[in-house]
Amino acid sequence: MTEINFYHLQNHPLEQVLPKLLEKVVRAGFRAVVLSGSKARINALNAAMWTYEPGAFLPHGSAEEGHPGDQPVWLTDTHENPNEASVLVLTDGVACDAYPTYEKCLDL
Repeated sequence: MTEINFYHLQNHPLEQVLPKLLEKVVRAGFRAVVLSGSKARINALNAAMWTYEPGAFLPHGSAEEGHPGDQPVWLTDTHENPNEASVLVLTDGVACDAYPTYEKCLDL
């Protein structure tokens, strides 16, 4: 059964919260798929993950970079799991019927 966690972002924007959550996911040895509502949002999240904290490095990628199997975090606006992730992160109110195929689902 998939463990589902809900996060209501009141004090900080997604671009600040998401990288910190994904750091915990990757540190725990999991891979994640981040599902968002649009390509523009994926591009914004991709940029935020490079700049969210000085000196921090969170390996991630999207269709633009390719090589999903090499990415512990995959950013997408389509229902896919090309990096064989066990954690699904939903953003922007996006829903995904495939959530039961993941160990964990984080709904932000």
